[in-house]
Formats: sequence, C-alpha cells, structure tokens
Amino acid sequence: VVQDGAIDTEVGVVSFYRENGQPLAVLTNFSCHAVTLGGGNTKISPDFCGVTANIIESIFPGSKMLFLQGSCGDVNPRMRGGTEPTGTLLAGEVLKTLVTSDEVENVTLNAISKQIGLPLVPPDISEVRQTLEVNKAKLESGNAQGGELIEARFLTDWAESMFARLTPPTPPPEGVDIAKGLRLKKLSGEPETKLTTEIQVIKLGNIALACNPSELFTEFALKIKQRSNMKVFNVGYA
Repeated sequence: VVQDGAIDTEVGVVSFYRENGQPLAVLTNFSCHAVTLGGGNTKISPDFCGVTANIIESIFPGSKMLFLQGSCGDVNPRMRGGTEPTGTLLAGEVLKTLVTSDEVENVTLNAISKQIGLPLVPPDISEVRQTLEVNKAKLESGNAQGGELIEARFLTDWAESMFARLTPPTPPPEGVDIAKGLRLKKLSGEPETKLTTEIQVIKLGNIALACNPSELFTEFALKIKQRSNMKVFNVGYA
C-alpha cells in the first residue's frame, strides 16, 4: 500500500461449493495496483494476483480463484521487485477469511446497469500546442529513453489527436498526423463536453459488487461502502 494515504484494507472473499461440499470457486476482491514488478517490467505477468490465485487453487484442487480489482487508482504495493511477498500475504488473508466466513444458502442474484454522463473540460489549445511541440522535440532529439520515451510518445499522440479535435477546419501544423484524430472521433468542430460511461451493480445475496470502468480513488470507494447498508465490493475496470 502507499504510505500516508487513504487505503481500503478490506479483503472481500466469496466462496462457492459443489453439492458434495468440494470448493468450486473463490472470488477475491482487493484494492491495490498489481505493479509489484515495477514500471520497467517487460514480461507478461499476472503479478501478485497470480501468486494468490496459484496458492488458493493449490490448496483447493479443482477450484478456480477469480480476482476482482478494487479501488486501486491511488494505491500501489509497498513491496516491489517480486510478486511472491504481496501475493502470499494476500493469499493468507483470503484463507483466514474463508475459515471465518458464514455459510449462506438460497442466495438470490440481481443486477442493474446505468449509463451516466461525466463532464469533460476541453484543454486550452495553447497548452495542447505546447505539449505537442515539447514532446515532438524529445522524440526527434533521440535522447529520450525508457519511461521518458514512452511518455513522450503518449503525449505526442494525445496532443495530435486533441489538436485535430479542437481545430477541425484549420490545416494542422506541419508533421501532425490528423488521421489519428479522425480515427478517434469524427471532427464536428466542437470538442466533447461529456463522456458517456456505464456503472453496474450485481447483488449476490447480501453482497453488492459495485462495478465501475475506472481506477477509482480510495476516497470515493470508501464513501460508497459507508453509504451502503450491504457489504460492498468495489470492482474497477468493469
């Protein structure tokens, strides 16, 4: 977890069993970015979540563990450099929760989804132009390396597409690939002022999976839990 910041320390666990009592699946919810390997990692990895799943599935042969990422927008793991410490620690908490959890039968399942409009504030075109010039210069110099190079590429692509959106009737600056902006959004002459997205809630007995498509910050996630009369699992990227 991050130091000196709000964190959600709860580990949410729901286990499912076959009629003969054998474990079928374990659903685990925890709020922390899966980045123990760090930003320089180039390997495909499930990070600490995969370690946790392997441990749980080895203890309960034939079962599967599903990891639901919680509100990780501003929370990173404190232990970096390897997946084992954090993954093992989380697996221990999952096992403790399984042992102390209550058995529930005849569980009802309900779900609802809603489209919402999030307000967008278009950036100032002079700031976009400056971002484009600065980052194109970094790329053309050949001096940017590692994370700085990745950031320069990202900001250059963003600024080119945003410039095209903000100034569709005007020919773009030399070197700007206006096709990128066209692929992202049909140029209408007016920048977008609203982003339409979806939120969902899945009710499983007395548990609510509050699903959002973002990396929700902990402050908002804790408020969702506080305002509900149910046990809430915040689920991101959903």
